[in-house]
Amino acid sequence: MNADPTATEAAARPSCLHELLTAAVRAHPQRIALDIPPGPQRPARVEWTYAELEAQAARVRGAVEQHVTGECVVAVLLARHDPALFAAQIGVLRCGAAFVCPDPLFPDSHLRFVLADSGAVAVVTDEAGAARLAGIGIPLLDVAAL
Repeated sequence: MNADPTATEAAARPSCLHELLTAAVRAHPQRIALDIPPGPQRPARVEWTYAELEAQAARVRGAVEQHVTGECVVAVLLARHDPALFAAQIGVLRCGAAFVCPDPLFPDSHLRFVLADSGAVAVVTDEAGAARLAGIGIPLLDVAAL
């Protein structure tokens, strides 16, 4: 028997990013999880609730899991910094995989190096990323289609 009550409480607390999202979805699914103000590439404010973030993360997980074949799996996330990218990060983590998130402004040669060096099993990307990486021999998962 454990005499320290805080040990049990600590064990029950979420410790990973995707576990924190699960707890937030349960507690308040309709609260705003992501609030991204307008910017040069984004004319309008973008807001996603915890429930919306959870739903997109689940879709990414389902798509990436099809390519997970063992341990030490890596996916590359190549997309604009918007809510879909954050959802992709969580979805990949839920597969038990890791992710590499190169800057979309990197030259194509550097992106191809990152793909080869990481041993990525899939690339979660947007339309622009898919066009740049066409023919690389790694599955390209269109984040907008998930």
